[in-house]
Amino acid sequence: MKSRIWILFGVFSAGLQVTAMAQKEDVPLMRPDEKRVVDAQSAAFNQVLGRTLSQAAKSTVRVWGKVGRSDKPVILAYGTVIEDGSRVLTKWSEVERAESSLYVQAGGGESFPAKVAGVFTDEDLVLLELSPVDGENDRIKDVLVPAEFSQSEWAYGRFVTAPQPDGQPGGFGVVSVLERNLRETDRAHLGIMADQSYRGKGVRIAIVQTDYGAADAGIQSGDVILQID
Repeated sequence: MKSRIWILFGVFSAGLQVTAMAQKEDVPLMRPDEKRVVDAQSAAFNQVLGRTLSQAAKSTVRVWGKVGRSDKPVILAYGTVIEDGSRVLTKWSEVERAESSLYVQAGGGESFPAKVAGVFTDEDLVLLELSPVDGENDRIKDVLVPAEFSQSEWAYGRFVTAPQPDGQPGGFGVVSVLERNLRETDRAHLGIMADQSYRGKGVRIAIVQTDYGAADAGIQSGDVILQID
């Protein structure tokens, strides 16, 4: 029996990625000898995935930006290098809150400023245009490798995985649900994003999206929600 492995390039949320293989959480009631077996299996599994993902990782970047009032950039999402290597496709809802401070980072640590070139709201995707550093116009293309895409059927039981820029698995799973509509336009949406760095009482609003109910109600960036009627 042949098995099929699909490689998902990096258009997914860095905050929601599957990271069980890297976490150190203890499993309740697991004996030390059982933990050693599980750790060994995890290491072997990740090693196999690493070999499979090595090529796809060359076309994957981390997308960074500054959120809210913080001056410290954070990882917002992963992105896929496309076209001639000077553009990146990533998840719009994850980077929108830091639109004016975006940059991407390759697996080797090289960084390039990025600006929004196009937004596809129905698919929740954004196209980022990269800028060379210090006028080195060819440096981006020397570092980043455009992804090659192909069409394939999604069927139950197929194994899928996504790479990090360093070649390690960023997430994996098995196709187990039917195709469904995930468009924000078909779901209830307030149009606000919370300030994750806020530690006071209530919830402080970092971003208010136009054309949604929160903006129509007069909610502004910096407001703190203390209670809901």
